[in-house]
Amino acid sequence: MHWVDSPSVQLTREDIITTAVELLNSYGFADMTMRRIATTLGVVPGALYWHVANKQALIAEIASSFVAHLHGDSALELVANLRKILLSHRDGAELVTTALSQADSPTWATLTQKFADALRGTGADESSRNIAAETLVHLVLGTTVMDQNRIQLAQATAETTVSAPDDTALLQGAEIIITGVSQFAP
Repeated sequence: MHWVDSPSVQLTREDIITTAVELLNSYGFADMTMRRIATTLGVVPGALYWHVANKQALIAEIASSFVAHLHGDSALELVANLRKILLSHRDGAELVTTALSQADSPTWATLTQKFADALRGTGADESSRNIAAETLVHLVLGTTVMDQNRIQLAQATAETTVSAPDDTALLQGAEIIITGVSQFAP
């Protein structure tokens, strides 16, 4: 944790984001509050608003930082890698879904463009690639939110058979979408 306990220490946007991600991973999305972030940083909540406009802006920045690490040469690699990024953070899929739901989300545009670009090899027209890209993102987000919720429910109920999510069905579904979009090649 990052403590800012002296007026001589400067609070930065990066401190806030790093602390928010640490709290997300420790307590979950619902408990990643501005008050908890401020307390962890040793500042009053109002100090955060010099660096981030509000919690929605902070969520958008965190999601953007997650998506910035997304790489892959094919749409199927992007599916697998996005899922891996989301699963690496407690409630990662819920946080990113919330950020992408904000009107005019630049992260949504960035994310879907990465997928649409990866679908160029299908030969499909741009409109079909964009639709397929959005569908793939929705598939990954929805599947991952459900898997993260199942894991947390099992942990909360002390279920002993908590298994890691299986990506097989997700990847097969993604392959169906990728193969299907190629049908729209001119």
